[in-house]
Amino acid sequence: MHLLFFCPIINEAYHVALVDGSWDVQGRAGTGLAVYNRRGDLVYTSFGRVASQDAFSTEAMAVWQALQYIEVNGSEGVFICYSDSRQLVQAIADRRVQGIPNWRAAEKVQQCINYIARYRDRVQVKYITRKALHTAHQMANWARMTGKIEAGTPIQCNIGHLDIEHRLNGMYFSIT
Repeated sequence: MHLLFFCPIINEAYHVALVDGSWDVQGRAGTGLAVYNRRGDLVYTSFGRVASQDAFSTEAMAVWQALQYIEVNGSEGVFICYSDSRQLVQAIADRRVQGIPNWRAAEKVQQCINYIARYRDRVQVKYITRKALHTAHQMANWARMTGKIEAGTPIQCNIGHLDIEHRLNGMYFSIT
């Protein structure tokens, strides 16, 4: 069986936010956010340790943090927020919180649903494979392991030691 991977085409009206959460069995959790401008350049990063009960809750927090960034700092154009949690993206798309692992996660998903309903012409949340979220994943793991919290440009966050992608990866995204 061969899997065909869909490479999203990003046009110049779109900004891309890659989000990921990292959680371990000791209950440590971290989130990572990488925002790319219309040309595909990394312009903003955010990572931090968060209190979370499970992996799903951590993923929901990561999406919520991206939506908060978009509300406060978002410029003109449409933001596409990519997550590797298929269950989370589907719950947001279906506008449902039934079957979500715990009430805190359900609350966070409901906040995401409400935000997207209010700004549906500016924000989309979509699923993508974890490999495409490399930078957000690196930052989420770093935050979970170290407890560090940073937000700003890549230089301000001093993340040169992490393996990050300063441009959207052409293997996963096509910019037109």
